[in-house]
Amino acid sequence: MIDEDSDAAATLRRCRDFEVTHVDEGWAAVEAVEEDAFDAVLCALRVGSMSGVSHHRLLVKTRPELGARMAFLASARAVAEAPPSSALGRVVARPVTVEAVRQLLAG
Repeated sequence: MIDEDSDAAATLRRCRDFEVTHVDEGWAAVEAVEEDAFDAVLCALRVGSMSGVSHHRLLVKTRPELGARMAFLASARAVAEAPPSSALGRVVARPVTVEAVRQLLAG
């Protein structure tokens, strides 16, 4: 999970269904992805010095299988207002729920 807010990561850790790696800066996330294996990535639209979209572009080039399993974190209002064919692809509404992450991993 790439997000400056650690609440969502804490929620997922309490569930114990997921092993969660939380970083709060975009370039730290790039390093983490290079060093470890991940099933999916949840990323805020802006994290420190790197946008979530930039992170996604980099993942698509370097780890295409993981780029396909990336979702952006956004407010529930932003998700509700997004067009069905959003250029962002998968978007998970805040607050993040265990069920939303399960759906991401299943898809």
